[in-house]
Amino acid sequence: MKLGILTQPLSFNYGCNLQAFALQRVLENMGHQVIILDRWPKEKQTTFLETVKFDIENALKDIIKFLLNKPIYHPIKETNKAYFGEKILAFQNRYLKKSSVLKSTDDMAVCVKLLTLDGIIVGSDQVWRPAYNVDGMLENMFLDFVEDSSLLKIAYAASFGVSEWEYTIEQTKRCANLIKKFDAVSVREDSGVLLCEKYLNRDASHVLDPTLLLDKSVYEQICLNNHKEITGSLFCYILDNSPFIKDMIKKIESKIGLQSYMCLPPSPEGCYNVFNKKESIFPSIEYWLSCFSNASLVLVDSFHGAVFSIIFNKEFWVVGNKRRGMARFTSLLKTFGLENRMLDINEVFKVDLTEKIDWKRVNSIMESEKEKSIVFLYKTFKEYNPPK
Repeated sequence: MKLGILTQPLSFNYGCNLQAFALQRVLENMGHQVIILDRWPKEKQTTFLETVKFDIENALKDIIKFLLNKPIYHPIKETNKAYFGEKILAFQNRYLKKSSVLKSTDDMAVCVKLLTLDGIIVGSDQVWRPAYNVDGMLENMFLDFVEDSSLLKIAYAASFGVSEWEYTIEQTKRCANLIKKFDAVSVREDSGVLLCEKYLNRDASHVLDPTLLLDKSVYEQICLNNHKEITGSLFCYILDNSPFIKDMIKKIESKIGLQSYMCLPPSPEGCYNVFNKKESIFPSIEYWLSCFSNASLVLVDSFHGAVFSIIFNKEFWVVGNKRRGMARFTSLLKTFGLENRMLDINEVFKVDLTEKIDWKRVNSIMESEKEKSIVFLYKTFKEYNPPK
């Protein structure tokens, strides 16, 4: 079959790129042709006066920072994204098959017709979280643009990100009608099963994130020879790097005697250092994977950070990130019986950070859950009977 994958915009997010890569690879291994539908929101239009006001305010801030000898950060814009994300784009160009950029529901409808797709798979990542889907994208993630009733419609490991319902009444009504047309629905979190039943009146299966469906050797091959620059053994993949977290890392280093290393640029999220642009270039996905492969211990506040710690069988601890969605962490850790790897920030130094994980048990669970997830896909394709 010729299949399209619809997921979150493939920006500089390592986990997002790798889950798209993994789902594409899994489907290709099943014998399908696959393309990722590259949906993005429209760029925000600003008036001339808004632009002038913004430029004046930032110029004043920059002067003050310059006088105080502090770094000056500006937002990364569409026009210079290719520079800061060049290494991420290199991975996409090498490993991902993508459509042209699609910025509206009409674009999506036209693209599907031109590609003559047999089916579309929505997932994984937080494709069903309203906060991450603006400009009509939420309904797109429920395939509102599909006019052909014979098209196979699957949700694979779709995520709401949270355990509470965030949709408006109107969004709930529209998405409940759209999900009825899906041939099969699966979600990434156990809480997502309940949300589908309660608010969308649809049964859903609980499956693994697609990154967990591939063998570790696939990722090892990608990150081969990309660890030469790494110094340290405590890998800290922290998305929200607050002063408190920085202080905590220093104390952990001192307590367990490991040197930490990071991967993300030191610039604030979505910004670059005007005086040192190279500092703000994102490391490659290959290098990011090598950071896990090289580590003795991993500290993360990222869902896919926890996922790849498990894939590489690395001792790890999770700092809960409520802003980005806690349900993802709790469901993942519960699946593998690793609930105790969630750190309470206030209790972190009361925990034995050298405690080992029983990887034999975890890997046994992994194989069992992987089989269930693959069977979900195989069964859906086998039972598909398009209307004539």
